[in-house]
This record gives sequence, C-alpha cells and structure tokens, in this order.
Amino acid sequence: MSWLERWDRQQEVYIRDRERRYDAMLAFLEDLAPKDPVVLDLAAGPGSTAVRVLDRLPGTRCLAVDVDPVLQRLGKDAYGDAGGRLTWVTADLRDPSWPSALGVDGVDAVVSTTALHWLRPEELTPLYRTLRELLAASGGPFLNGDHLPFPRETPRIGAAAERVDQARRDAAVEAGAEDWAAWWDALRADPALAAEHAAREALWPADGRGSAAASLAYHQAALDAAGFAESAIVWQDLDERVLLALP
Repeated sequence: MSWLERWDRQQEVYIRDRERRYDAMLAFLEDLAPKDPVVLDLAAGPGSTAVRVLDRLPGTRCLAVDVDPVLQRLGKDAYGDAGGRLTWVTADLRDPSWPSALGVDGVDAVVSTTALHWLRPEELTPLYRTLRELLAASGGPFLNGDHLPFPRETPRIGAAAERVDQARRDAAVEAGAEDWAAWWDALRADPALAAEHAAREALWPADGRGSAAASLAYHQAALDAAGFAESAIVWQDLDERVLLALP
C-alpha cells in the first residue's frame, strides 16, 4: 500500500464518513462554481482534495497550496501536474504575501479539508479577507470541511460527541488502522524523504503546532467581517462539518 493510500486510511480514523463529506462538497462545487473553474485548494497537503476535484469536474484546474514539504513531496510524486491541470504552490497561509505565489489575480472557488483548524483565530480573520478578494470577480463558493467544535453553550453535548468520536477512533485502531502518530512515525523512517522531514521539522519543531480549532461561530463571524454575504453548514457528522460561504 502506498503512502497516500495509507494517508487516506489514516484520515478515515478521524473522519469516518470522509468520502461522504467529499461528495457533499463536490456537489456544491459543481452547482455553484462557474464552468471549467480555477479552484484553490487551501492547505492542500498531499492533494487528496485537489485530485477529487479534478476527477469530479473534468474541466477544472487546481492550485494546491501548502507549506508542508513532506506532504507536498508525496502529492507531487503521486500525481505530478495531472496533465497540466494541477499546480503545486508552496506558501504559508500565515504569511500575508502568500497570494503572490499563486500566479493569478483571482479564482473561481476555494476548498479546504481538515486543515484550517491548525490556524489561530487571529490568523483566520485576514485569511478570509484574502479569500473574499480572490473570489470577488467570480462570486464563487468557499467550502471548508473541517473540525468545527460544538459551542461553549452546549458543553454536555460537546462532551458526548467527543466520547462517541473517541469510541469510533478506538474501534478503527483496534481493527488495525494507523492513527496520525503511527503514520507519521512510519513515514519518518523512509530514507527517501529525509530532506523533506528535516525541512518540516525546521518549520514545526517536534510537530509543536497544536490544533487551534476556532469555533463555528468564530468562523462565521470572521466570514461576515470579511465581506461574505452568506455562510451555513451544509453537511455534518458530529463536529465534522462542511461550511459553505458565498461572497
């Protein structure tokens, strides 16, 4: 099994209905994006979302943006440029200048999966302003599939959801699935990726980022402040949600 196949299985430990989430996102993308769109995949990792977009919408071009050298190397090795339809962009979304690396002034849609929870609230706010500017001409959608925690006003529901989610994760690992830590430990032992791991550790010593996981209310307030006209949850399983915003 390849590293990317193992990546997908590892992700399903945490997102049991991952493919159903993708299907919902892609259905809205098909409905709301213009024909043959240029789609920006934010914090794209190894390109799992980008390649699904390309498969579902044959006329699409994707810009896959990430700063992680290990995950980008895996994606580039596996998918290349997908016949000229996939462009890999190395940029840090926390750097205000990151859009200059795209090579375009605007895009027709933006997608992101299981990624933006790494950003702190104060980093999300300028990011959403930038996305609104990139989507200004097309009026296309922003779709974020991610962990969006239950609000503080529902602590017992949030705690129960976490217990249900933990039981699912435990059952998957007991059935033989790799979790996040086990997958990364195995990947670090691959000598072909030694240079990329060294570069990654320089970015995040001991993988010390930690999940910031801004609340759904914060995401929607930040989208409102950035100038998006509408936002709503269009799919959900526990705290795994797809948040759709329209400029």
